[in-house]
Amino acid sequence: MSTLTGTDEKLGLEVHFTAMAERIIHNAGADFGGAFVIVAPGGDPIMESLVLDPKQDVAHFFMLLSTKIQQALEEIKQREARSHFGGR
Repeated sequence: MSTLTGTDEKLGLEVHFTAMAERIIHNAGADFGGAFVIVAPGGDPIMESLVLDPKQDVAHFFMLLSTKIQQALEEIKQREARSHFGGR
């Protein structure tokens, strides 16, 4: 959980986008297979990935993205279930 609030939190989150841009630039000579940065409301979870793929397979990129999203959704469901287990 972030300790930043308000404007500071927004500035803290943009670091992820800047870092991804730097990774893309650093790997400019490689076979770009896609990149994503997803910042959920509240900054949790943050998902980011740079894919280097000589085949530049679009389907593979979107399967990876879909899998990451499904994992995040499952973690959220489990977290919510635990918070309601024996809850008041």
